[in-house]
Amino acid sequence: MNMKTFYSKALKYTAALLLCTATAGCTSFLDEKTYSFVSGDDLYTTAANAELALTGVYDILNAGAIQGTGNQPLWGRGMHYLMMLGDEIAPNGISDPHHQIIASCGYNEEADFVSMAWFGLFVGIDRANHIIQKVPAIDMDPKRRDEIVNEAKLLRGLYRLYQAWLWGEVPLPNTPNSSAEAPREPLDKVYACIEEDLDKAYKELPDRNSNVNGRVNKWTAGGYLLKMYTYLASCKENRVGRELGSPTNSFDWVDAEACWKKAAAIAEDIYAHSGYKLIKPYHYNFLADTKSSQKEECMMVVQTGAGGSNEYFLFAYWAGPQGNVGTNGGGYGWIRPTGELSDKYVTEDSRMGWNLCGSLGNNVTDYTTINGAKYFSPVALYASGANLCHGKFRQSDPAVRTSQGIPTWASNIDFPMLRFADIVLLYAEALYKTGDESLARELVEEVRERACTDTDGKLNESALNAMNSAYYKTDFMEELLDERSRELCVEGWRRIDLIRTGKMTEVIGNMKTVNDAGNKYYYFAPQMEPIKNNYKPYKIWMPVPKREREVNKNLSQNPGYTQTI
Repeated sequence: MNMKTFYSKALKYTAALLLCTATAGCTSFLDEKTYSFVSGDDLYTTAANAELALTGVYDILNAGAIQGTGNQPLWGRGMHYLMMLGDEIAPNGISDPHHQIIASCGYNEEADFVSMAWFGLFVGIDRANHIIQKVPAIDMDPKRRDEIVNEAKLLRGLYRLYQAWLWGEVPLPNTPNSSAEAPREPLDKVYACIEEDLDKAYKELPDRNSNVNGRVNKWTAGGYLLKMYTYLASCKENRVGRELGSPTNSFDWVDAEACWKKAAAIAEDIYAHSGYKLIKPYHYNFLADTKSSQKEECMMVVQTGAGGSNEYFLFAYWAGPQGNVGTNGGGYGWIRPTGELSDKYVTEDSRMGWNLCGSLGNNVTDYTTINGAKYFSPVALYASGANLCHGKFRQSDPAVRTSQGIPTWASNIDFPMLRFADIVLLYAEALYKTGDESLARELVEEVRERACTDTDGKLNESALNAMNSAYYKTDFMEELLDERSRELCVEGWRRIDLIRTGKMTEVIGNMKTVNDAGNKYYYFAPQMEPIKNNYKPYKIWMPVPKREREVNKNLSQNPGYTQTI
């Protein structure tokens, strides 16, 4: 589907929403039989309809298909692949070419995951535009009406932020059914729109969203504003994209000093007043059966299962230890850790033991019970390292999940989009950039303390001292980037961190492709060779999909990709 056709179908999702009840488990907002007799204007007449329309904007995050297009195109699967470039992940044995081309950095103008993400994010923006324009006219509780509009603005800003991170310049449709032939706009205009939406939500949304569990709030907006300011300031300071010799996606307009000051102020506000915290233990952020704890740290999640829209993410394709999806809840093992990631940890750091683990074996009597749910234990890491896995996200007993109607391939984990730990580390960065390195280092240590604190809250000071000593670097920014990787690995932030700091080319170039020392943590080093061969500096930007440019002749292409149609 192309950009032109998505605008013509933009109202259809709400028609289908109105046919779904709370118990219907609607997994798709597409029902062709209803379109011919539902008027778009008629959908925005009641408070209930406004809530359903807002649900449609959230649904973009994890929809199995978006208006009939794609298969888990965003945070159900595709976005995780689009955001994985860097030194944390090695592709291994990926049998599907659509996954392989992204994981190996071989993406081009015809890559399906790229096209689906472009389309899905624009649909989300258009759905938000309908709410922002039409809901203010509905006769309903004015407080909730304003909240709905500001939630839609936050989500519009979020979807645009991801567009800007992936493609840079993009069209800026700000009204329903905007022109399908709009050109890409310069980055200063794109980020002005993002800032306006997020700032409005930050100032006007409540501290917590009381309407529906898992929805965004004031602090979610503040967190993404903080992300935006640190990204822009970093890109300006590190001359990101200058080597491409193109005016496209220029950051010359950014006032880095002003951005760092704004970032520091927002981060301080979130840190002091949001009520979010670093939960203990660390891994409770990444399991389906610890959601009550997760919400104390996660400022935004992509909901799955019965708590969301009865939709799930495709766990087996990218997450978890390798195993059997039907017996022990393992994944396919397509995504493996790199030796470079393991080198960032010391053994005293409990995050290493959770994030890097062995595969799941056949011993169904070896398990841990967490909040009444059974989680099968990984086996020990082989001497060769052949069973080295990413263990951050883990599945409970599939027999129980299937009895609840959850497919074996699916996960009902709420994916953490934005965690308080990330905010603390960004706060440290902003403080350092505005002249307070001492406090910045204290904040980094605060994040480390959790990694050596037991469930009873007792701090292992010996472990903390070992971590601080091993992790210390004279250049605070180098130390901070390593800490961000240790804490946030495989959550989608390493790609952005390496781009904004101008380090992607250097890091990819230094990746090992031969395990000449027989280090078990470098077993998958040979899998990095296709990435090193395919990576070029211009690949910090995704290509504008070919089929979109075939329909909209005003869309320019990013440098390095095929310019002609």
